[in-house]
Amino acid sequence: MRFTFTPEVAPELLALRSIYAWRLFECLQSWKDKGRWTPTLDEFRTAMDAPESCREDFFNLRARIIQPAVNELRTKDNLLIDWQPVKSGQRYVGLVFTFRPDPQGRLAI
Repeated sequence: MRFTFTPEVAPELLALRSIYAWRLFECLQSWKDKGRWTPTLDEFRTAMDAPESCREDFFNLRARIIQPAVNELRTKDNLLIDWQPVKSGQRYVGLVFTFRPDPQGRLAI
């Protein structure tokens, strides 16, 4: 399988170091018209191709995949991203990502 990216997207992807940041970026881009992505936890784990340790433990998923990917996209891809877990009773069942381009852009140093 071969992937190609448009000239507008390729530079952004090349700046990302984490495979999870790439995957999250792709998912958010597919929902960019809405500015909101609400996957179930299973959908998110599948989209990220999460390892077994992250499939069984939400706190591991958050620490190893979600937070590092969100932080990288915030700093390198000029996105304002917020996320919240969704619970049903005592279990985490989904996630809500809200995002938009940072209107101030990156500051040149």
